Order: sequence, then structure tokens, then C-alpha cells
Amino acid sequence: MTERRSRGRPRTYDYEQRRELAELIRDHGARGAQARVDHPMALETLLKIAREFRIELKPGRRPRRAA
Repeated sequence: MTERRSRGRPRTYDYEQRRELAELIRDHGARGAQARVDHPMALETLLKIAREFRIELKPGRRPRRAA
């Protein structure tokens, strides 16, 4: 019997890449992780990875430190 393919578009990043991105999100948040990856990445993709790894993110932007 042949192996069944799942329906829909295949994932762009494999599990190891998503796990590394999840660690970046845990350390720096979604916007910070987006700034630290070496290629352009949609914020919505990072939020989806955060949901997959059950990372709770606070809504909105964090306040900046005073200079």
C-alpha cells in the first residue's frame, strides 16, 4: 500500500526549523524573532508557530525603554 499524502499545501519549514523558531519566539517575542531571522518571514507564520508550540504571547507591543 502506498503512503498517503496529507491534503493541502505542504509545510514550508520542517519540525527542526519550527522548533528553532519557537525558541527565538520564546526569547524575543514574535516581532523580535522576525527581526533576528536571516530571511524575510511573515509575522503570521511566526504566530502560527507560537500557537503550535503553545507559547503564550501578550497582545500588543511592549513599551520601549527610555533612552
